[in-house]
Amino acid sequence: MPNCKLCLDKEADKPNSHIIPKFLGKRIFSSNPRYSIKVDRKGKSRKIQDISKESNILCKDCEKRLSHLETWNSRKITSINNYNNLKDNFELTNYGKNKILECLNVNPIGFKIFLYSMVWRCSISSLPEFESFELDNETEAELRTFLDEILKNSHTELINAISQLSEFPNYDYCMFKPLFRNDNTRGIFTAYRVDKFLFGIFTGDFIFFFFSNSKDIHPAYKLVSNYQNQKVIITLAGTDDWNSLNEKVIRKMLK
Repeated sequence: MPNCKLCLDKEADKPNSHIIPKFLGKRIFSSNPRYSIKVDRKGKSRKIQDISKESNILCKDCEKRLSHLETWNSRKITSINNYNNLKDNFELTNYGKNKILECLNVNPIGFKIFLYSMVWRCSISSLPEFESFELDNETEAELRTFLDEILKNSHTELINAISQLSEFPNYDYCMFKPLFRNDNTRGIFTAYRVDKFLFGIFTGDFIFFFFSNSKDIHPAYKLVSNYQNQKVIITLAGTDDWNSLNEKVIRKMLK
């Protein structure tokens, strides 16, 4: 059995690890139809009722350490999806045709680490659906080392460690979600390398863009980047813009 890809020490004895946390794919399978269609690179399709899982990439201890980070941020994702009913926790401003949601109760460092954990897992996965999501060796190693150091064996230890952080890898990332959450804005679920330094994770309700090199980031993305670590900001895209983002991915995949 291979060694865990996170700690590099213990055996990777954990079966069925989700590459992207299951709660982020909940909407894909929670409304009619309660399944999704998975299309492989040869164009063959089949129904699925769960997001991608991979065995023997993590040890059970590292899986548990990651779960503390995921549980903490799953509550934040739930609140973000319910921002209309939790107005004291958010600020909403206009941004052209779209809006900017500022999250007042989400720890920006903790959320950034959560994103890093997803980016790293997509990169180290050997599943065909993540084949094109491959960070350069230096970035992947930097994220692994950082995650191994910051992740702890309990929720309390994790919160304390994050509160004491003074230095950590800092990358640009942008986050998008639909302004209106309905059947017309249920997005796709995929992860792929968009450009040389740009990686996208699409989860149905959210789109995360991660930039491994900030020198090439487009000014429009820079304006809504979470490189700053003072608050989590999310672009709320109107229905047309949201669907256009998802459709661009589908067209590129079909090509």
